[in-house]
Amino acid sequence: MGRFGEGGFIMYDVVVIGCGPGGYAAAIRASQLGGKVAIVEGSDIGGTCVNRGCIPSKIWLRAAYVLNMVRSGNEFGIQATVNNIDFQLIKNRKDGVAGDICMGMEALLGANGVELIRGHGVVKNPQEVSVDGKIMATEKIILSTGSSQDIPDISGIKDAVITTDEIMEMSQAPASVLIWGDAGTIDVEMATLLNTFGCKVHLATTHSRILTMEDHDTSQRLGQAFREQGIEVLTRMTLTSVKKSKKGFKAGCPAKKIIPLK
Repeated sequence: MGRFGEGGFIMYDVVVIGCGPGGYAAAIRASQLGGKVAIVEGSDIGGTCVNRGCIPSKIWLRAAYVLNMVRSGNEFGIQATVNNIDFQLIKNRKDGVAGDICMGMEALLGANGVELIRGHGVVKNPQEVSVDGKIMATEKIILSTGSSQDIPDISGIKDAVITTDEIMEMSQAPASVLIWGDAGTIDVEMATLLNTFGCKVHLATTHSRILTMEDHDTSQRLGQAFREQGIEVLTRMTLTSVKKSKKGFKAGCPAKKIIPLK
């Protein structure tokens, strides 16, 4: 159990840095096993998953699904039209769902005896963590700091790039976009979302097909569905440069030469 160290400060059995899904679960389990546990978070409880990733993207994709259902109502004898898309209301719903989850996580941490410490945690040595200059002594440290976005080193890309963070906060969809990378699950989700809200999407990958972690049949069927929906699927594509143009940007891809983006 936790005990007082020299100078009267509390020594923890476990200090967890990062209160995303991994750190949150680790902290609760360590406490359930009898340890005195603290978890340090310098930003939002729930991390990327709850605040900028899994949860927000599913709210946006649900909105896209509903929009598609309304648009296809005629196929089922339902006459309906879409008069307006209120992006702010979608964002409000996304924030509300994420906020409820964060409050629930904080409540469960407290109910399991885990101390939540707000601040930026830095490992000083194997038994000390500094949180905004204040030292915490601990027997064990668990690092659960999550991931960070990595912008590829491509000429001109920093002026043009938008990330999923910006998409989750968009007030309108861009006129056109190039999604370039592995064409994995996140790329495919963003292509679906943006296309539904009226963006011209070019989905490009260096691989021979999209969704390489899935079987060929799934990849082929989804690729065909994308093409039918107006998404341009580009395989074996290398992005070499991005340049500004009068209306936006131009992406340089040797196999296709130039892709204009607005």
